[in-house]
Amino acid sequence: MADNKQLPTFDELPNFHEYTGCAWGVWGKDDQLGTINLLTEKVVAESAKEIKLGKMICLNWPVNYPGKPLFNRQPPVIQQWMKHETVNDDSIIINTQSGSQWDGLKHFGIAGHNVFYNNTPSESFYRGNLAITDPSKVSEDLIKLGIHSELN
Repeated sequence: MADNKQLPTFDELPNFHEYTGCAWGVWGKDDQLGTINLLTEKVVAESAKEIKLGKMICLNWPVNYPGKPLFNRQPPVIQQWMKHETVNDDSIIINTQSGSQWDGLKHFGIAGHNVFYNNTPSESFYRGNLAITDPSKVSEDLIKLGIHSELN
């Protein structure tokens, strides 16, 4: 894995066909995290030293924003019901393109070449690309992305 001192400059990055600055391979052929690799325990601990006020700011949109998703995407379906006098339940069906971005490096591929981040072929997505079958055994690196499980 590359660290901050070993990272290439933009001009040092190779091209992918007509696209410049392709960072694929910086963290290895099988990398799925990109610059999230830089988010080490040491970096997180150092960043905590920058906190002065302790004020928290929410960076995401509410789950029902935007009210009318773009590109004819399905809006979120939110169901709430009371199962018992002291038990409420919720169900949310959401398109990962509504509200805050919920996807990662392999959301948008390179048109005409049918590949995604790190030269992952588009056909590899038909069966899912993260083989997570037991949520209790998820890599800590993926948890940094907020990914705890994926249905295959």
